[in-house]
Amino acid sequence: MAKKRSETTATQVETVETVEVPQAEVVKTKVVERKKCLELCLPYSEKVRLMVMEVLRQESAYEFSRKARHAGEEFDWSKYNAQFRADYGDCELRELLKLAAKFFGLKSLDEVRERRVEHKKRRTEMSKNKFGNATVSNDDSDIEDELIDDIDDLI
Repeated sequence: MAKKRSETTATQVETVETVEVPQAEVVKTKVVERKKCLELCLPYSEKVRLMVMEVLRQESAYEFSRKARHAGEEFDWSKYNAQFRADYGDCELRELLKLAAKFFGLKSLDEVRERRVEHKKRRTEMSKNKFGNATVSNDDSDIEDELIDDIDDLI
């Protein structure tokens, strides 16, 4: 007995199971909705929110990293990144912008964007200083660099 498959433009119907019953055939089907490509993209407002969150995370991490270095301790970027995202990952853009103004004096989205550019330059310089002209390094701080680069690609 052959399995049946039919397709439509908006939905796809796949045969899940064929059951033989004397003198009858019962076919159970599952409807799979297919989204259009652009519907899978993050909305621009979410990209902006993620950018602001990453600038806040980076600014605060630099501050804590400096404090740890002056105290002769090692700063765990991975642990801090996870904690920051858990604490602020659900904040709305408006709230993140208030935090940016309160803690880092970034009073507008344009100032946040400028700081983001500074962070990118700083990471590039740190990589060059550490590895000559290479722009790739292997320390823990590169974990957040990869995420920031992914966000850069989105925006």
